[in-house]
Amino acid sequence: MDVYDLLDTTIKIGLGAAASGISAYVLARQSHRSEMRKVAVLRRMDILEKASERSEEFMRAWRELTGTLGGMFEGLHPPKPYFSEAQWKSVMAADEILMQAKDQIYAVVAGLRLIGATEPVKYLNEINLAIGSFRDEMMLRHSTPTAEGLRGVRDEVGKLRKQFLSSLSKSYAAF
Repeated sequence: MDVYDLLDTTIKIGLGAAASGISAYVLARQSHRSEMRKVAVLRRMDILEKASERSEEFMRAWRELTGTLGGMFEGLHPPKPYFSEAQWKSVMAADEILMQAKDQIYAVVAGLRLIGATEPVKYLNEINLAIGSFRDEMMLRHSTPTAEGLRGVRDEVGKLRKQFLSSLSKSYAAF
């Protein structure tokens, strides 16, 4: 074997090793990027699922409060024109559950904003505003709502809830 053959073999081996190294690097980089995209999609889906669960807890607490109020209006002793002490206690207990559930809504909004789901955030904010206005009038000003006022806000929140869930489903399907 002369020097020329030795150099030729060495160059071929070196080029083969370089090609293998570059190919391994490119494949590893693509695999890493693919894995990162997969993790990002899973995180987005997790945020959307938590948003669905937590918002449903909030809506369940809202239905509990409106159910308590509706029961009072349709019961044997409707508020005339104010709640009795026992009725206020029932309202305050249901309101406390609503406020605990509402704390979770802020985390939901933050998560949805993080993944760019702005439409569900818009509806959730509208729901929060409608419930908050109704609640402020009743709880902070100790004003007894009317049956018609209760029905109106319940219907409005129901429509907004459907729009929220629809937009949340669209966000989920987009991933």
